[in-house]
Amino acid sequence: MVRNEAAFLDACLQSLDGQVDSIYVTDTGSIDDSIAVAKSHNAVIRSFPWGNDFAHARNASIAEVAEDWIITLDADDLFPPGEAARLRRHLEANACAATVRYAVQSGYTSVRAWKILRNRRGAHFEGAIHESLSTWLNECRRAGLPLQDTDIQLIHTGYVSQALPGKVARNLPLLEAEWKRTGPSAVERRFQIGADLGLALAHDNRSAEACVFLENLLGELASIQVHTSLPPAASLQALINLLWILSERKDAATAIAWTRKLEQILGSSAVYQLHRGLQEFASGNFAAAIQWLQRFAQSPNPDTFEVPIREEYLGVGLWRIVGQCHMGLHEYQEAAESFQRCSRLEPGNPEHELRRFVATRIMPE
Repeated sequence: MVRNEAAFLDACLQSLDGQVDSIYVTDTGSIDDSIAVAKSHNAVIRSFPWGNDFAHARNASIAEVAEDWIITLDADDLFPPGEAARLRRHLEANACAATVRYAVQSGYTSVRAWKILRNRRGAHFEGAIHESLSTWLNECRRAGLPLQDTDIQLIHTGYVSQALPGKVARNLPLLEAEWKRTGPSAVERRFQIGADLGLALAHDNRSAEACVFLENLLGELASIQVHTSLPPAASLQALINLLWILSERKDAATAIAWTRKLEQILGSSAVYQLHRGLQEFASGNFAAAIQWLQRFAQSPNPDTFEVPIREEYLGVGLWRIVGQCHMGLHEYQEAAESFQRCSRLEPGNPEHELRRFVATRIMPE
């Protein structure tokens, strides 16, 4: 499904060439070279009038497919070489849908996304923006129909600086309209749209308004009814977006206050533990930072995280911060051990050995 995506579309379709049986492109009103690019890859092209509703267009696009299986991509997605062959080997014949590991932004961990659909099983998207299969997937679960989790990789390339202003201009009015349509009873959808709306407001140079909006949204978690029925990913993304905006505004005090306020609700989440540790570190609370970061270090595979996190906080980056915390507490033996762990994880980097050397030199006899 494309609209004025010629800058991304060629790379996307090249990644599909030779990996899939057919390529279908639904164009929603492009005035650039998107259609010409699609034709150059022998895609089946359908024009569909854009009505400010992604789900409507997405449902129309999958209705055209004749093959048994559908992989839904955006123009700024890439299907890495060899993944289709792995998918054919591992996809369960009776599954109604399957997830992929979706790398939504360079430098971040991937998350699960429902991108693979069995054709003619009634799959339908909902939502004018950030369209979702949630209702249909729940119908499948209630009917006992099989759903599959895979480790097939899919890469999103759209979050680049030159593309962001256009995405904000397109998405902001849709998010505002969807927010007004989403009532308090649709808790998960409300937080999903709210988190993205707050971030879009910030990217639209309305950061003060974005902070107030996200703080009001997170304030709703005080309701037992809300936070017990809300998947961690929805509230975590709202918190992370707020923390990013506050960091841009250099308001560390409010950021640490919000992470502490949500401990009872989100404290068991690995992603929360990481961000709590980072906020304690930024606030100079080194002992608390060590406790939270070490809890995060014991968490399972990053592929199980609810939302993407920066890869720089995994492995070496994490233990470097822990070492810095120990240095701040004058715990030089523990600092040296943390920096030595960095050396084992990243051999040959002299920075880690230098940090360890400094810690050992100032260690009391």
